[in-house]
Amino acid sequence: MKISDIEIFENYLSGSLTGTSLEHFEQKLQNSKAFRTGFQAYKSAFEALNEEPKWTEVNNLVNNLRSEEEAEKERYFKTYQNGDLSDEEKEIFNENLKEDEFLNYQFEKFKHPQKFDSPRAVSPKPEAKIVSFRSFQFTRVVSIAAMLVLTVGVFWWVNNSSSAINDQLFTAYYDAPSTTVVKVDWAEKAEGVKITNSQLSELKDQAISNFEAGNWHKTIEGIENYVKNSQRTDDTYYLLVYAGVSYMELGLFDKAIETLTFSMENIKDEINNSRRKETVQWYLALSNLKSGNNSKFVELAQPLTHGKNKRVRTKAQKILCDFNKDNCQQ
Repeated sequence: MKISDIEIFENYLSGSLTGTSLEHFEQKLQNSKAFRTGFQAYKSAFEALNEEPKWTEVNNLVNNLRSEEEAEKERYFKTYQNGDLSDEEKEIFNENLKEDEFLNYQFEKFKHPQKFDSPRAVSPKPEAKIVSFRSFQFTRVVSIAAMLVLTVGVFWWVNNSSSAINDQLFTAYYDAPSTTVVKVDWAEKAEGVKITNSQLSELKDQAISNFEAGNWHKTIEGIENYVKNSQRTDDTYYLLVYAGVSYMELGLFDKAIETLTFSMENIKDEINNSRRKETVQWYLALSNLKSGNNSKFVELAQPLTHGKNKRVRTKAQKILCDFNKDNCQQ
């Protein structure tokens, strides 16, 4: 995790990012897996430090270290401005300003604070370097920065270890749902749509064929088109499981969770369609596991261990046991 990223994360979590800066942040969060992983790790640490009583002392320490670091850095900038550095020190500092965008940003912010009233995100290129100078003691800044990075790093390691376990479990237990059952479902168009039942059936068949061929985007488009034109029955809402799984295959787990939640909540016949609903719930549980939502994963998977769908029931029992041995059934 880059030091330059940390300040951006803090600005976002504190609500300081606005306008274009906020848009750039959210776009990068969506497009960069590494950036997204770093943010999730930092957010976990941030929440732990701010919410868990046992971390109060550590939280205070980090805040104090951060304040000391900023004060030390400001004193150094003043020393540079006042011309109190040696020629060698000036040369080194000027080189660092050229090479390091984040350091340059901080120095510009120091020189012209009026230009930085509204915090903005900085493109996270090479992080700020910590350099020792002979006539100016920068050692304190080194130790402070190291302490900050170490604190965040510990939480990142815990988060990343948990994520690795989740990934392993997801890979071990994920497989695509069968399409056999939906091929015989009757397609019935909604009132007022300009499409025949036969055409609607062809839409469904094409979407399922795309799913079987791994054409995930076309599957999603086809399923959504089918749902839009068909009557809202349990069979229609169940078909959304294939759109949800397609999102999973694309790595878009937020969209998968949204789609599968909508599907599960709208399958109402608990007697005749319980097995279908449990199938949707299983993939929703896996999506939450992959996304690191462990408590939601357990909440969704636990009821499935007593479900009617034998395939789902067996998988739920095994994955919960592998996730936490305390969940193993005797």
